[in-house]
Amino acid sequence: MSRPTQKELSQELLRLIGTPELPIGSHHSERSLAARFGVSRTPLRSALQDLAETGNVMLDGRRGWAIMSRGMEGRDGPARDPEADLGFRLCRDRFLGMLPQAISETELIKRYDTTRGELQRALAGLVRDGMIERSRGYGWRFLPMLDDQRSRIASYDLRIAIEPAAILAETFSIDRERLADLRERHDNLLAGGLASASARVLFEANADFHLMLVEMSGNEFFVEAIGRQNQLRRIVEYSTQVDRERMRQSCLEHLAIIDALEAGDRNWAATLMERHLKAAKTLLQP
Repeated sequence: MSRPTQKELSQELLRLIGTPELPIGSHHSERSLAARFGVSRTPLRSALQDLAETGNVMLDGRRGWAIMSRGMEGRDGPARDPEADLGFRLCRDRFLGMLPQAISETELIKRYDTTRGELQRALAGLVRDGMIERSRGYGWRFLPMLDDQRSRIASYDLRIAIEPAAILAETFSIDRERLADLRERHDNLLAGGLASASARVLFEANADFHLMLVEMSGNEFFVEAIGRQNQLRRIVEYSTQVDRERMRQSCLEHLAIIDALEAGDRNWAATLMERHLKAAKTLLQP
């Protein structure tokens, strides 16, 4: 599988700045970004340094890289919504059963009224993210998604095994600033944001919570696994109706985990995380 070059990474980061993926004012560690793009930290750091020179990002001490300004605005137009991205549309339509598992480039060009160059760029991104691969014959083949009950339950089983263990890891280091940011974000949702926030905004708040806690474990394999699950979950959550009452309960459970971590009780935090994930898994079962 080919890896993106430094230039390609810079362009992809630039495209995402100002979207829910990389909102203005958010902070991201090199480890989390490397896991998201499936690259090592060396080319990623070089790409970030390129963007720092143009004022798009800034290294902000222990908080990681701060997103400072929109990426594409003033260059190639405003930053695009991730849901308008061709690669995302392909995955969403596959998840919804609108695309077969195997399909040719010619069929995709006709269906999405796009150019071969744009399609190939989208497909390259999906290959990098582990969403699609070339078929043995002619065309492309989508890899398994969380598109049925069995796969979604299996995803929760993986997360139940990893996320509590990440909190209990010997290398776990609490970042109180990041915890404070998470608390504020959840408090804002509970104060009224849940009623009006879009599905993607709610998902990103949820995904960031889980990924940030795993990042604090310092275990890059845990981070890579949960980053991958977030990628798969994003397609599901953007394509289904939001249960806002469940999101409210989820926010409260997240805050209880933050309370335990701030009190220095990682055993209780890990127990709460396991209960939180098992409760969500139960909703999938008959």
